Amino acid sequence: MQLPSFAPVTDGSIRCSALPQEIVSARARGIKRRKRLNLESKMSQKFSAAAEPAILDFTKS
Repeated sequence: MQLPSFAPVTDGSIRCSALPQEIVSARARGIKRRKRLNLESKMSQKFSAAAEPAILDFTKS
């Protein structure tokens, strides 16, 4: 038995009832968040390069 295409989605994905502009804005927010996380990871790489020896010493002991 096939469910109709307008059946509510229960697994947390975007529902068919969501408005298109809501979907677009959610996607835009996701892209902005991804860009910010990418920038943060680039910034933290400078610090983690200095912190790596200490972390390696900690895991050895």
